[in-house]
Amino acid sequence: MDRRKFVKFTGVAAAAGVTGCLGGGGDDGGDGNETDDGGDNGDGGNGGGGDTTAGQDGNYSDMTGQGEVEVDVGAGPSGYKFDPADVRVDPGTTVRWVWTGRGSQHNVVQSDGTETVSDPMFESELVATEGNEFTYTFEESGTYDYVCSVHLAQDMVGSVEVVEGEGGGDGGNETDTDTGNGGMNGDMNGTDGGNGGGNESDGGSGNESM
Repeated sequence: MDRRKFVKFTGVAAAAGVTGCLGGGGDDGGDGNETDDGGDNGDGGNGGGGDTTAGQDGNYSDMTGQGEVEVDVGAGPSGYKFDPADVRVDPGTTVRWVWTGRGSQHNVVQSDGTETVSDPMFESELVATEGNEFTYTFEESGTYDYVCSVHLAQDMVGSVEVVEGEGGGDGGNETDTDTGNGGMNGDMNGTDGGNGGGNESDGGSGNESM
């Protein structure tokens, strides 16, 4: 083959090789776009996780701030419920249970959450009469479960949650805030004093040199 033709042929082949490399770079760019799409899908997955519902607090009826609250005995369609079944009150609150006359005889007796306790703090008689009342005053914080002992199978249960007021907690926050500001001011004053001391030392050094 003629030498000049050989050189020309070699140059064309090299140019074709460069073009092929550039084309390969375009393919890599396409792969990068696909990766971005995958990231978008990941964001969607995170959004779904945000829909998770938080747990409930026991569905207590908040009756704090009242000296006395009332609970119906023999509520519901069949008369085998307490209403409201779960109440939240302050220490010293009196709970008054009032019979509706539905669902035959009922009583109110402290339980451990599943059955009556051997030595209950409070216990009424078995009564069916409408308008009958039984009261108990809860002095100490805690959760007190109770049942109708003859209708446990019908899930006739209730609970009284006695909680302390939260006023003291707010006062504590105010104290923490004041203390924090005082600490910041002290740090700032200490920093200024340090700078002043540094200036005096510099001045003294200058006089000695002279």
